Amino acid sequence: MGLTNIILYKNKFFLLLFFVFSFSSFLQAQTTIPLVRFNNAATYTAGSGVSVIINPTDVFTLTNQFVLELSDAGGGWTAPTILNSLSEFYTPVINGILPASLAGGTYKLRVRSTDPVVITETAPFLVSADPGIGTLPFATSSLISNGDFFNCTGCSGLNNIFGSLNRSTDASV
Repeated sequence: MGLTNIILYKNKFFLLLFFVFSFSSFLQAQTTIPLVRFNNAATYTAGSGVSVIINPTDVFTLTNQFVLELSDAGGGWTAPTILNSLSEFYTPVINGILPASLAGGTYKLRVRSTDPVVITETAPFLVSADPGIGTLPFATSSLISNGDFFNCTGCSGLNNIFGSLNRSTDASV
């Protein structure tokens, strides 16, 4: 074997090592946290619960944490608020509660893993400045109470009822 063949084999060996290391770096870069679902079409209020469904791919270490964070108003990440943190190497959902003092505006959520560090964020969503959820519906019935039927809806004080009853002619009230 001549000197030319030795150099050729050496170059092929180094080329093979280069591809192996390049491919392994490519595989490590594939660790992701795809966002499966977050309802950014809903309007939230301060104190609302939020759920982000994710599908972490590849391998996260046993010491990993998944952290759910809330952006600043406007969707920036200058000073995020941590809503929840799970010490897991895999989780399909992470829940949190928006702070009770949260001002109305547009916000984002993000899920961040700690080992390896990977981040995914939601589309913007609206937090209403109105703290109330409105009034509860009020049910009424035009059915007249008599021997065979009675009005089974009523709202007086704390005795709110809504229901039905199959009555026979000899049933008592």
